[in-house]
Amino acid sequence: MILCIGPNDKLQLSTDVATNIHAHISGMDVDGAGNVTTYRRNIVNTSWNGLADLTVAPASGTTRNIKTLNIKNSNTTSASVTATIIHTDGTTSVELFKTVIQAQQTLQYIEGVGWSLSQGIPASLELDYVQATADSAAISATTEATAVTVITGNSVVYDGATKVEIHFFSPGIFSSAANQVTVVLYRDGTPIGQSRGYGTAQSANTVIAWSGETFFVDTPPAGSHTYSVGAFVSANNSTFKAGPGGSGNYLPMFLRVTRAIGVTGPRGPAGGFAGFVAGRVAGATGNSLYGSGFTSSRTGTGLYTITLTTAQPNANYAVVCTPIAPPSNSGTAVVYGTPTTTVFTVATKDTSTANGAARDLDFSFMVYGA
Repeated sequence: MILCIGPNDKLQLSTDVATNIHAHISGMDVDGAGNVTTYRRNIVNTSWNGLADLTVAPASGTTRNIKTLNIKNSNTTSASVTATIIHTDGTTSVELFKTVIQAQQTLQYIEGVGWSLSQGIPASLELDYVQATADSAAISATTEATAVTVITGNSVVYDGATKVEIHFFSPGIFSSAANQVTVVLYRDGTPIGQSRGYGTAQSANTVIAWSGETFFVDTPPAGSHTYSVGAFVSANNSTFKAGPGGSGNYLPMFLRVTRAIGVTGPRGPAGGFAGFVAGRVAGATGNSLYGSGFTSSRTGTGLYTITLTTAQPNANYAVVCTPIAPPSNSGTAVVYGTPTTTVFTVATKDTSTANGAARDLDFSFMVYGA
């Protein structure tokens, strides 16, 4: 619920850049006598810039309840705008919501639901791309300090926060004799790091089994930066191949910089599920046959205690057990009793007997964290 009470309360929109705004606001007004009327306002402003009113203030003695608010960035390019929704009573102004609205994206408020953003035109993923259709110069330098430039990108302005992926590709590396080729990735002429491949001597040229293709994720500081690739060799000469593409021709060599979608935050631990543990236990001894993250012991016929190395967040995790019975028998393996955050018990039985007698059976299990 967003209320505007009296002749000074209203909603405002502040933008960081000029943009094309389409807005629709709807609500209900209740006057001092209890009469209810509807309120709505449509706005089209092709050059909204800075702070301006979204709603007009209600009459004195009237309370306005804003039901819905829709603000669309109607730019048809990829230009985005930082939008701030403000409530003011004429003296005190407070921020209700602040977000970036991409081109063709709509910020929406619905009473009882809250704020949301629709899908817009995503910012371009590609930040830079250069290609070469001719071979590099022959490379005979043998140190990073004397590495020969293979390809250089364009100067691009970065915001200091966006992670980018640098992708270098060449269709092949030819050498005059067996050697190793080291690719060096640079930002503004300063080495970021190396990758390396080895060649195998052939009758004519040595074809490096590795084409020099390199990927790296970087977060460049705010400002203009240029990525480039150089190379040096252990001995002999090497050439990075390139061509115009098409039948019988090499593909172009290229250097591409894109937004690193999917790696914009810190990386989590390896594994598909939080708290995932799996293993197999020997029925006769209770010893672990394979797996990690747990210890196991046999406490009685067909009874096994599994102790997890790392405690689960709570005891509501799922355990899937599978018995491994002899060919002539059938069996079952189930969690027995009440698990704790670190310990659970597995019971195995021979279901070929009348009452499903307890029996030592190998079994496997999987724990899916809570």
